[in-house]
Amino acid sequence: MTVPVCTNAPRLLVESFPTRYGIKIKAVQVAAPDRGGWGHDAIWSAVYASWDWQACPRLLVVYEATDGDRAWWVLMGGVRGEVGYDLDNPGRAVGFAFDVPGVILHELYHALGCKEHNMDRCHEHLARIKRGGR
Repeated sequence: MTVPVCTNAPRLLVESFPTRYGIKIKAVQVAAPDRGGWGHDAIWSAVYASWDWQACPRLLVVYEATDGDRAWWVLMGGVRGEVGYDLDNPGRAVGFAFDVPGVILHELYHALGCKEHNMDRCHEHLARIKRGGR
């Protein structure tokens, strides 16, 4: 089964998620919105505001991490990625990730519908997607 995910970094998504559990990611190229400023709230607002969920039910924007981002993570424990869901429509998800090892894959799992702190059940969820469920 192939699941489309819109992204500004198709190569990174495909490399981060080779075919697993019988699911292949089809990375659809889209332009990245401007970060909208520095910090989590500015980035999240810019990504969410740019999301056209009808054209792109799942969106994961990847940003290059700057030295300022890395300092923020060390000093303040800043967020390296985040995905939000449309609770009324489980097939919709929007989010961002920095190009840090492991973060893109982690957020991609969330974009596919796996919930935080319950990644063990993710395999069951992915099997449901493969069977045609949400």
